Amino acid sequence: MAVRFVVGDLFLSGAQTLAHGVNTRGKMGKGIAVEFKLRFPGMYDEYRRRCRTGELLPGGVYLEKSQIPWVLNLATQATMGGAEIKDVQSFFEWISANYASEGIVGIAMPRIAAGLGGLPWGEVKDLIVQILRPLPIPVYVYEQFISGIKTAEEVPTLGV
Repeated sequence: MAVRFVVGDLFLSGAQTLAHGVNTRGKMGKGIAVEFKLRFPGMYDEYRRRCRTGELLPGGVYLEKSQIPWVLNLATQATMGGAEIKDVQSFFEWISANYASEGIVGIAMPRIAAGLGGLPWGEVKDLIVQILRPLPIPVYVYEQFISGIKTAEEVPTLGV
């Protein structure tokens, strides 16, 4: 399947799994993370617990499957503006290695680590293409968020 770069409202995606970048301090106070915190309070509580106990470190992932859509928290940085490309590469490699065993059938994500993370979008985009394009699942990357705009997707959803 292809990686598609789209414009629209990530939260209107039909993807089974929504991914987004998080810090490892246990705070979702800015950017799109605020919406994730509000929409998925159980995920947020568990994310905070994992940060407090040191279970979630930069480059790591936390996949929450207790609701649909699933939420894939990608630890881009310890603090705002501190994302490192090696950590971004690490969690994209995790997705590539683990999507099948985790049951992930489709992913939608914003511009991971390029907003508050401070990385140049071109570098992150290159990693997405290099690492995620070969996957046999659809990956939608929302390059621009426009509230209320649904993007046409061909994304399998989790049948529950």
